[in-house]
Amino acid sequence: NKFTGTNTDGEAALEPIRQQLIESQNLTIGLLGFGGAGKAILAFLLRDFKRKHKIHIFNRSPINIKDSKRSDLYSYSLNDLETFLPHFDLLINATSVGHVESIDITPIPTKLLAKAKNTMVVYDIIYDPLKTTLLKNSEEIGLRTINGLRMNLIQAVLAYSYTNQTVLAKEEIYKIMYHKRLQYETKHRFFWCIFSINSNILGIAIFRFVFFTKSLVTLVSPPIKYI
Repeated sequence: NKFTGTNTDGEAALEPIRQQLIESQNLTIGLLGFGGAGKAILAFLLRDFKRKHKIHIFNRSPINIKDSKRSDLYSYSLNDLETFLPHFDLLINATSVGHVESIDITPIPTKLLAKAKNTMVVYDIIYDPLKTTLLKNSEEIGLRTINGLRMNLIQAVLAYSYTNQTVLAKEEIYKIMYHKRLQYETKHRFFWCIFSINSNILGIAIFRFVFFTKSLVTLVSPPIKYI
Protein backbone atom coordinates (compact mmCIF):
# COMPACT_ATOMS: atom_id res chain seq x y z
CA ASN A 1 0.00 0.00 0.00
CA LYS A 2 1.13 3.51 -0.81
CA PHE A 3 0.52 6.33 1.65
CA THR A 4 0.50 9.95 0.56
CA GLY A 5 0.55 12.90 2.94
CA THR A 6 -0.02 16.60 2.44
CA ASN A 7 -0.55 19.80 4.41
CA THR A 8 -3.73 21.76 3.73
CA ASP A 9 -2.60 24.82 5.74
CA GLY A 10 -0.30 26.22 3.08
CA GLU A 11 -2.45 25.33 0.10
CA ALA A 12 -5.58 26.78 1.70
CA ALA A 13 -3.79 29.91 2.92
CA LEU A 14 -2.83 30.87 -0.63
CA GLU A 15 -6.40 30.58 -1.93
CA PRO A 16 -7.62 34.08 -0.90
CA ILE A 17 -4.47 35.74 -2.33
CA ARG A 18 -3.74 33.45 -5.28
CA GLN A 19 -5.18 35.85 -7.87
CA GLN A 20 -2.95 38.66 -6.64
CA LEU A 21 0.08 36.36 -6.62
CA ILE A 22 -0.65 35.20 -10.18
CA GLU A 23 -1.40 38.60 -11.71
CA SER A 24 1.43 40.52 -10.00
CA GLN A 25 5.14 40.28 -10.57
CA ASN A 26 7.96 40.73 -8.06
CA LEU A 27 5.80 41.39 -5.00
CA THR A 28 7.54 42.01 -1.69
CA ILE A 29 5.85 39.73 0.85
CA GLY A 30 6.25 39.93 4.61
CA LEU A 31 5.50 36.67 6.44
CA LEU A 32 5.13 37.01 10.22
CA GLY A 33 5.75 33.82 12.18
CA PHE A 34 7.50 30.60 11.27
CA GLY A 35 5.57 28.00 13.24
CA GLY A 36 3.54 25.23 11.62
CA ALA A 37 1.30 27.55 9.58
CA GLY A 38 4.18 29.86 8.60
CA LYS A 39 6.30 26.97 7.34
CA ALA A 40 3.38 25.54 5.36
CA ILE A 41 2.59 28.91 3.75
CA LEU A 42 6.24 29.41 2.79
CA ALA A 43 6.46 25.89 1.34
CA PHE A 44 3.49 26.48 -0.98
CA LEU A 45 4.63 30.00 -1.90
CA LEU A 46 7.95 28.53 -3.03
CA ARG A 47 6.27 25.59 -4.74
CA ASP A 48 3.68 27.54 -6.72
CA PHE A 49 5.49 30.81 -7.36
CA LYS A 50 9.15 29.84 -7.22
CA ARG A 51 11.22 32.99 -7.81
CA LYS A 52 8.36 35.26 -8.88
CA HIS A 53 8.12 37.18 -5.57
CA LYS A 54 10.45 38.22 -2.75
CA ILE A 55 9.59 36.73 0.63
CA HIS A 56 10.77 38.22 3.93
CA ILE A 57 10.21 36.01 6.98
CA PHE A 58 10.07 37.53 10.47
CA ASN A 59 10.24 35.41 13.59
CA ARG A 60 11.02 35.82 17.30
CA SER A 61 13.80 33.23 17.23
CA PRO A 62 16.48 32.78 14.51
CA ILE A 63 15.40 30.78 11.46
CA ASN A 64 17.55 28.17 9.81
CA ILE A 65 16.74 28.14 6.10
CA LYS A 66 18.52 25.35 4.25
CA ASP A 67 18.64 27.13 0.91
CA SER A 68 20.23 30.38 2.12
CA LYS A 69 21.60 31.20 -1.34
CA ARG A 70 18.15 32.03 -2.71
CA SER A 71 17.90 35.64 -3.86
CA ASP A 72 14.12 35.76 -3.27
CA LEU A 73 14.06 34.55 0.35
CA TYR A 74 15.18 36.47 3.44
CA SER A 75 14.80 35.89 7.18
CA TYR A 76 14.94 38.42 10.02
CA SER A 77 14.06 39.00 13.65
CA LEU A 78 10.72 40.66 14.43
CA ASN A 79 12.78 43.63 15.66
CA ASP A 80 13.81 44.30 12.04
CA LEU A 81 10.20 44.66 10.87
CA GLU A 82 10.24 48.46 11.12
CA THR A 83 12.96 48.70 8.45
CA PHE A 84 11.19 46.54 5.88
CA LEU A 85 7.45 47.10 6.43
CA PRO A 86 7.25 50.29 4.28
CA HIS A 87 8.29 48.20 1.24
CA PHE A 88 5.73 45.38 1.58
CA ASP A 89 3.00 44.77 -0.99
CA LEU A 90 1.50 41.93 1.01
CA LEU A 91 1.72 41.23 4.74
CA ILE A 92 0.73 37.78 6.06
CA ASN A 93 0.25 37.23 9.78
CA ALA A 94 0.89 33.53 10.46
CA THR A 95 1.31 34.01 14.22
CA SER A 96 -1.40 33.37 16.82
CA VAL A 97 -1.21 36.96 18.09
CA GLY A 98 -4.69 38.46 17.90
CA HIS A 99 -6.50 35.14 18.34
CA VAL A 100 -9.51 34.99 20.68
CA GLU A 101 -7.16 34.28 23.61
CA SER A 102 -5.16 37.48 22.89
CA ILE A 103 -7.91 39.43 21.17
CA ASP A 104 -6.70 42.94 22.05
CA ILE A 105 -3.10 42.34 21.01
CA THR A 106 -1.63 42.97 17.56
CA PRO A 107 1.70 41.70 16.15
CA ILE A 108 2.33 45.16 14.64
CA PRO A 109 1.97 48.36 16.67
CA THR A 110 -0.34 50.97 15.10
CA LYS A 111 2.53 53.49 14.80
CA LEU A 112 4.56 51.02 12.76
CA LEU A 113 1.57 49.98 10.64
CA ALA A 114 1.06 53.62 9.66
CA LYS A 115 4.39 53.47 7.80
CA ALA A 116 3.03 50.95 5.28
CA LYS A 117 2.31 52.07 1.74
CA ASN A 118 -1.40 52.57 1.06
CA THR A 119 -1.52 49.72 -1.49
CA MET A 120 -0.32 47.06 0.97
CA VAL A 121 -2.73 44.16 1.59
CA VAL A 122 -2.91 42.82 5.15
CA TYR A 123 -3.84 39.14 5.38
CA ASP A 124 -4.41 37.64 8.84
CA ILE A 125 -4.93 33.86 8.77
CA ILE A 126 -6.77 34.01 12.12
CA TYR A 127 -10.52 33.37 11.74
CA ASP A 128 -11.62 33.71 15.38
CA PRO A 129 -12.30 36.57 15.67
CA LEU A 130 -13.02 37.32 12.02
CA LYS A 131 -11.68 40.84 12.46
CA THR A 132 -8.53 40.90 14.58
CA THR A 133 -7.04 44.05 16.08
CA LEU A 134 -4.46 43.97 13.27
CA LEU A 135 -7.21 44.00 10.63
CA LYS A 136 -9.19 46.71 12.42
CA ASN A 137 -6.13 48.94 12.69
CA SER A 138 -5.29 48.30 9.03
CA GLU A 139 -8.79 49.22 7.87
CA GLU A 140 -8.71 52.41 9.93
CA ILE A 141 -5.76 53.66 7.90
CA GLY A 142 -7.33 52.59 4.60
CA LEU A 143 -5.52 49.30 3.90
CA ARG A 144 -7.23 46.36 2.22
CA THR A 145 -7.62 43.39 4.56
CA ILE A 146 -8.35 39.65 4.32
CA ASN A 147 -9.28 37.41 7.26
CA GLY A 148 -8.67 33.69 7.72
CA LEU A 149 -12.22 32.40 7.25
CA ARG A 150 -11.84 31.30 3.63
CA MET A 151 -8.52 29.62 4.44
CA ASN A 152 -10.18 27.76 7.33
CA LEU A 153 -13.01 26.46 5.16
CA ILE A 154 -10.78 25.68 2.16
CA GLN A 155 -8.68 23.46 4.44
CA ALA A 156 -11.78 21.38 5.12
CA VAL A 157 -12.68 21.38 1.42
CA LEU A 158 -9.21 20.13 0.45
CA ALA A 159 -9.19 17.50 3.19
CA TYR A 160 -12.60 16.25 2.05
CA SER A 161 -11.71 16.21 -1.65
CA TYR A 162 -8.41 14.39 -0.97
CA THR A 163 -10.02 11.67 1.15
CA ASN A 164 -13.35 11.18 -0.63
CA GLN A 165 -14.36 10.27 -4.15
CA THR A 166 -16.66 13.08 -5.21
CA VAL A 167 -17.87 14.64 -8.45
CA LEU A 168 -18.40 18.00 -6.73
CA ALA A 169 -16.04 20.83 -7.60
CA LYS A 170 -14.08 22.41 -4.74
CA GLU A 171 -16.12 25.62 -4.94
CA GLU A 172 -19.37 23.61 -4.60
CA ILE A 173 -18.04 21.85 -1.50
CA TYR A 174 -16.94 25.25 -0.17
CA LYS A 175 -20.47 26.69 -0.56
CA ILE A 176 -21.99 23.72 1.29
CA MET A 177 -19.50 24.04 4.16
CA TYR A 178 -19.90 27.83 4.28
CA HIS A 179 -23.69 27.55 4.66
CA LYS A 180 -23.28 24.82 7.29
CA ARG A 181 -20.96 27.13 9.22
CA LEU A 182 -23.51 29.97 9.03
CA GLN A 183 -26.24 27.62 10.33
CA TYR A 184 -23.98 26.51 13.19
CA GLU A 185 -23.08 30.11 14.10
CA THR A 186 -26.73 31.21 14.04
CA LYS A 187 -27.72 28.28 16.27
CA HIS A 188 -24.74 28.84 18.56
CA ARG A 189 -25.52 32.55 18.95
CA PHE A 190 -29.18 31.78 19.66
CA PHE A 191 -28.35 29.32 22.44
CA TRP A 192 -25.68 31.65 23.84
CA CYS A 193 -28.26 34.45 23.88
CA ILE A 194 -30.76 32.25 25.74
CA PHE A 195 -28.01 31.11 28.13
CA SER A 196 -26.99 34.74 28.80
CA ILE A 197 -30.60 35.77 29.47
CA ASN A 198 -31.16 32.78 31.77
CA SER A 199 -27.85 33.48 33.52
CA ASN A 200 -28.89 37.07 34.11
CA ILE A 201 -32.30 35.99 35.44
CA LEU A 202 -30.63 33.39 37.66
CA GLY A 203 -28.15 35.99 38.90
CA ILE A 204 -30.96 38.41 39.78
CA ALA A 205 -32.91 35.61 41.49
CA ILE A 206 -29.88 34.59 43.60
CA PHE A 207 -29.19 38.22 44.50
CA ARG A 208 -32.83 38.73 45.58
CA PHE A 209 -32.82 35.49 47.57
CA VAL A 210 -29.61 36.41 49.40
CA PHE A 211 -30.81 39.98 50.04
CA PHE A 212 -34.25 38.79 51.26
CA THR A 213 -32.73 36.08 53.50
CA LYS A 214 -30.25 38.54 54.99
CA SER A 215 -33.03 41.08 55.62
CA LEU A 216 -35.24 38.39 57.19
CA VAL A 217 -32.44 37.20 59.47
CA THR A 218 -31.85 40.80 60.55
CA LEU A 219 -35.55 41.26 61.35
CA VAL A 220 -36.13 38.05 63.31
CA SER A 221 -32.80 37.73 65.04
CA PRO A 222 -32.58 39.27 68.51
CA PRO A 223 -29.92 41.92 68.95
CA ILE A 224 -26.55 40.62 70.11
CA LYS A 225 -25.42 41.89 73.48
CA TYR A 226 -21.72 42.28 73.98
CA ILE A 227 -20.43 41.75 77.54
